[in-house]
Amino acid sequence: MRELTEADKETIYYSLVHMGVVGWNRSCIRMQYALEYVVQHENLTDMQVIPMYVDIAKMDHCKWKAVERSLRYTINSIWEKQGLECSMLLYHSGTQVKRPSNSNFLFQYKEEYKKGNIQRWNDSVATPILSGFQANEINRKT
Repeated sequence: MRELTEADKETIYYSLVHMGVVGWNRSCIRMQYALEYVVQHENLTDMQVIPMYVDIAKMDHCKWKAVERSLRYTINSIWEKQGLECSMLLYHSGTQVKRPSNSNFLFQYKEEYKKGNIQRWNDSVATPILSGFQANEINRKT
C-alpha cells in the first residue's frame, strides 16, 4: 500500500467533480474514500470487495452495507449524467456501455489512474462551475 500525495487526492476529487458528483453528501464522500482506497492499493486483481467496504465503513463510521449502497447510488448517478464520457474514459468505447458494477467501476478507475488517463482527462475538461459549498471544500482541502 502506498501513501497518497496531495496531488493524488486532488486528482481524485476533481475527477469526481468532472463526473458530476455534486452535493458532497455521505454517498459522495464514501465514493471519494473508495477511489482513494483503490488508488492506494497496488494489487486489486485478487482483492475482494467486502473487505474494502469494511475498511471504508471504518473510516466513515458506518456499516459496510451502507458503503456498498452509497457506491451503487453514486455510480448510478454518474452514469445517468456522464455515462458516455465515462464510457470513453474508462472503457475506451465510443458508445455508452451499460452501468458497471461497483467493483468493475473501481477496478477500471484504478487502471486508468495508473496509466495517467484520469489526470489527463481532468486537465482536458474545462473547469467545472462549482457551487459555493464545493468551492469552500476545495479551498479547505488546499
